[in-house]
Amino acid sequence: MRPKPSPRELGPALLSLAVHELRTPATVVAGYIRMLLRLRGNTLTDEQRKFVQGAERSCDHLTNLLAELGDLSKLAAGSVTFRRAEVQLFRLAEEVVADLSIPSDRGIRFEVRGADIDAAIMGDRDWLRVALRGLFSAPLRERVEPGVLLVECALRREAGRGLALVGAGESDAVASLLRASPSRWGSLDQLRAGLGFALPVAKLVIDAHNGRVGSPRGPNRGAAVAVAVPLKRRPAKATLARRNA
Repeated sequence: MRPKPSPRELGPALLSLAVHELRTPATVVAGYIRMLLRLRGNTLTDEQRKFVQGAERSCDHLTNLLAELGDLSKLAAGSVTFRRAEVQLFRLAEEVVADLSIPSDRGIRFEVRGADIDAAIMGDRDWLRVALRGLFSAPLRERVEPGVLLVECALRREAGRGLALVGAGESDAVASLLRASPSRWGSLDQLRAGLGFALPVAKLVIDAHNGRVGSPRGPNRGAAVAVAVPLKRRPAKATLARRNA
């Protein structure tokens, strides 16, 4: 007799099944809505068009959530094979910021510092991009007023190894995180509302790269996030000194 799967084994399998079962009807509904707009858009009243366009945006959001849930199920099941190639983490962070879609009416922009520093790590560039995009979306959602959010890149030597640090969020919170040892960062709030499954996915990806993610402790928990990933090679003392100046 085949043994019954444990609850731990069922978890990733159920996630994968949920994605499969939900993706088809979501795709069908989205297709019909786009067809309605394309073929009958000119005959709709302004109010009707507003409702249909709202439904289209909701379908797009659901599709994105299902994609994130699919990533989460594969990562949780351990079925992802990560490539190992040299990645310049700070330059990748700069690229991710440039690709972020921020509505112009929010009046928010990111400022990136330190992206020109050599921060070669070994990892999977595509999955690291997914993780950074998810992490950067957290402080972006928390920011209500127009202004500038900071993405700060820095090097650190700890326990005999070099680390590449990337912090994102409010400037004071980012500075505090990057000054502290990653072991003293607060835990990441992975279940933050409004972010889908982006943060659990990001944490699993960074964990797989022997890294760490965190946020400030206390009431400023949502003001910033940070990631630390081991460098491919030990940073030169001159480079560390320049970053700490």
